[in-house]
Amino acid sequence: MKHTLAIVLGTQTSWAVHTRKDGILSGTVDFPLRAEDHAAIRWIAFRDWLSSLLNTHNIHDVFVEMTTPSGTDAAKVYGAFHALLEIACYTHGCSMTEVEAGTTGNFPTDGTQENTPGSRVIAILHYGLSLNQADQQDT
Repeated sequence: MKHTLAIVLGTQTSWAVHTRKDGILSGTVDFPLRAEDHAAIRWIAFRDWLSSLLNTHNIHDVFVEMTTPSGTDAAKVYGAFHALLEIACYTHGCSMTEVEAGTTGNFPTDGTQENTPGSRVIAILHYGLSLNQADQQDT
């Protein structure tokens, strides 16, 4: 099985990783912009965190949940993080698949990890379902 990352981009980025050794790991990382920071600090922090995550877990496949940001600042953050994710996937040799927001619905995880949007994508993949099959189970 390939190592997989599912991610939901934003100032609070949700993520989940599935590896053979560790199973499912997930969490949320904050990338706030403090008044004293230059805007580039946020982008650099995200880039460094993402590169570390891809390298540490030897990620092969990335699934990013597509969302519609509310507001100008949220759209800027989402767009910048999405661009940095595309660059990171390219440079690390990972495939990147965009998943529509809500595709994973309320699909249950196995209870061993946080129920973040990213962890639901990982759980679906872990149980061998396609995203379409998971949608059908949600209805």
